[in-house]
Amino acid sequence: MKTFPSDDPSLFPTGDLANNFSPNPMVRRHGRGPEGTHCKTCRYLQSQSFGTARHYWKCTRYSVSHSEASDFRLKWESCRLYERESV
Repeated sequence: MKTFPSDDPSLFPTGDLANNFSPNPMVRRHGRGPEGTHCKTCRYLQSQSFGTARHYWKCTRYSVSHSEASDFRLKWESCRLYERESV
């Protein structure tokens, strides 16, 4: 049987890195936040409109750009930088 370099088990992440997959780029960068919290209630998540009728959710701790690459979802689990918004 032919083997490939990508079959080497040492190439796969283990431990915390293996369990740190999240669509939220801030979780990948800083780690998971408090259990059961989401970006929706974080004080750093803000709505931006950029002069249009649509609103885009951006995390001010990540970056705010006109690109959809910096858009955040309200349902994403929070990162370690999470701070509950003041009411």
